[in-house]
Amino acid sequence: MDVSETYQKMCDYQEIQRKWKMEEGDYFFKKSTGETRFYFCDHEGWPFAESQRRFYVWLPRQDQLQEMLSNVEYKIELLHCFYMDCWQWLICVSKKEFKGDSAEQAWVQVYMWHKYYKTWNGQKWEDEK
Repeated sequence: MDVSETYQKMCDYQEIQRKWKMEEGDYFFKKSTGETRFYFCDHEGWPFAESQRRFYVWLPRQDQLQEMLSNVEYKIELLHCFYMDCWQWLICVSKKEFKGDSAEQAWVQVYMWHKYYKTWNGQKWEDEK
């Protein structure tokens, strides 16, 4: 599971956060303090009330990202490959490449492009030109 600073930035957008249906097994972090502490929800319950959700950023897992695309028809031409002596995830959809240091980074790019026509520039989401 990717909990990197890059993935945190990628997920800290309303287009992703509004899809959050809190459930056991979710990963999220507290953004108001800037702490790099992460939480994993378990059977003990949520560490915050639903009304405090705006202070946290959900980090969707790969399976959750794929589920968000479940009603979309797309063809994955290549799931991952090996680049220059280090693993980097690559997903090719409709002849467009989505690369990331993790499966989550690649899948969130597929989601944002397919649903909102936005691409990641390394710092923020931009409307595709």
